[in-house]
Amino acid sequence: PETEPERDGLIDRSRLLAVAGRSRKTQIGLARQFDINDYPCPAGGCLLTDPIFSERLREFLKYRKIIDGDDVAKLKIGRHFRSAEGHKIIVARNEVECGMLQRLFQGQEHLLVPENFAGPTVWFEGEALIPSLQKMKKYSGNDKTIHPTVYHHWQDSKESILLNSDVKTES
Repeated sequence: PETEPERDGLIDRSRLLAVAGRSRKTQIGLARQFDINDYPCPAGGCLLTDPIFSERLREFLKYRKIIDGDDVAKLKIGRHFRSAEGHKIIVARNEVECGMLQRLFQGQEHLLVPENFAGPTVWFEGEALIPSLQKMKKYSGNDKTIHPTVYHHWQDSKESILLNSDVKTES
């Protein structure tokens, strides 16, 4: 159907490109023709089509009805768990995700950062310190540091916690 700008004579449909489908070759060629080099990557799609992200979002919305940009960023990274009391725990999978969790930390929640051993950064909310330490220990692998210490960040404070054999990992 004819659009209002066409009816008003502002647009001539016969002069428009016939771009269709998922291929972006036509747009990339046009950008090259006009020497446009700085444009967003044509790959990707809606996050909601990602089954892992969709499940994380569905699970998140069972516990909280309001979601913001930082929540979405956290849902995209790490391994996600719930404590027995229903508190969210996120364990970073690599160095990049450790940095992302540290940048997303706002102080109302908790952050565990390995001080003297190789291990994941762990973000958690509520009263989930022990299960979060258990996850950290479980995903630290076989680090043989004698006295592994963790920085626990919360609000404006930072304390050191010894991650020792008293923290039992779950099976």
